[in-house]
Amino acid sequence: MAEPLIFDRHRPPILPVELLDKDHTVLHIQPPTVELQEEVRSNRSFLSHLMSKDEDEAVAALYDLAARLMSCNRNMKKITAEQLRKKYNLDTDDLVIFYQAYARYIEEIENAKN
Repeated sequence: MAEPLIFDRHRPPILPVELLDKDHTVLHIQPPTVELQEEVRSNRSFLSHLMSKDEDEAVAALYDLAARLMSCNRNMKKITAEQLRKKYNLDTDDLVIFYQAYARYIEEIENAKN
């Protein structure tokens, strides 16, 4: 007799993120694509530098990256930087909290593989 197929065993872990819109949308964020992972890894020092700045260009880059990371979700929902600002009311402090939680999430995944 064949082993039962248990879908949860084959799914990557998710990071649930509740947004600040009126519906309290919850995204079930998945690990990023390989390309996005490589981009984040290669730009870690630049991202740290951006997070310490308050310049418009730096802030725009932080919103853009957060939107791309949040767009990797089980909900199959595309998120834009503009939506994060306007629809979901996230400010730069919220982005810092997101990046910290996301870093812990990725670290847990990497530790589980080893």
